[in-house]
Amino acid sequence: MMTNDSIGIDISKDFLDAHRLSDGAAARFPNTSAGFRALST
Repeated sequence: MMTNDSIGIDISKDFLDAHRLSDGAAARFPNTSAGFRALST
């Protein structure tokens, strides 16, 4: 089942910081190809 959700991503030189509005979940990924793949899954 797919739901609507808002996700914000702050992109800096070193990190991708993601935050999901509905439940306040947050995660940090390195700003690299591997970090982008991890964010995408």
